[in-house]
Amino acid sequence: DSWIFGSHHKTGTELMQSVASVQARELNQSTCFSYGKYGWGPRGCEEHQMDYNTWFHYNLTVGRAQGGFGIKERELEYRTVHIIRDPLAMVVSGYIFHSKSDDTPWELKKERNQSVIDGLTTEANYVLQKTGHEMMHTFSATRGDPRVLNVRFEDFTRSSPSFDATARKLYDFTVGGILEDYSKDMGTMLEKISHQDLLRFPKKKSKHVAKRTDEARVKTALMSIPANLRADLELMRTQLGY
Repeated sequence: DSWIFGSHHKTGTELMQSVASVQARELNQSTCFSYGKYGWGPRGCEEHQMDYNTWFHYNLTVGRAQGGFGIKERELEYRTVHIIRDPLAMVVSGYIFHSKSDDTPWELKKERNQSVIDGLTTEANYVLQKTGHEMMHTFSATRGDPRVLNVRFEDFTRSSPSFDATARKLYDFTVGGILEDYSKDMGTMLEKISHQDLLRFPKKKSKHVAKRTDEARVKTALMSIPANLRADLELMRTQLGY
């Protein structure tokens, strides 16, 4: 069996990496995780794909979600978890992150020298043409596929009970039917992943977690980007079920 976990830039990458890591460690699964803004895997990881059964992709394409890297060709059973996020929130979070971090795609480095409105316009185009577009494509292609679970980032952040329920649903989908074979209990996995709940365990300082004051300021500014971009983002939200 194989398990595939995936995200897109600013959709909850650190969270999904942790979700995959907890499962892999508890069940002693071999892993191939991609990191960084371009989604590269560790050296030799993809070349020796038959040695791994748990994958994390930073940029989950349709091909990867549906059994890429030889999983489908070898007729292995697989389960995929794909995390999505409100595109408007991706723009806000992305702009705040990229305006302060050196870990920024080259197309967005100019944001540091732009006004807030122009920077948000640059970020909105990036979401619509790249990260959000990829997320939307993967979501549309896998919706209804019993081997793929699309989960919302917001379901992990709404409240601690919502975090717990979403984590339980996720792990029940990936390994709920085989835990007994490993003599494992889901409670241990749920307890470990609960430490990623920022309402329970707020991070004092993290470049990946925006301050509420920054979010409020940028959300207000987002209303002033070109109307056509706002409309396209709203359409994407609707298509994703938001």
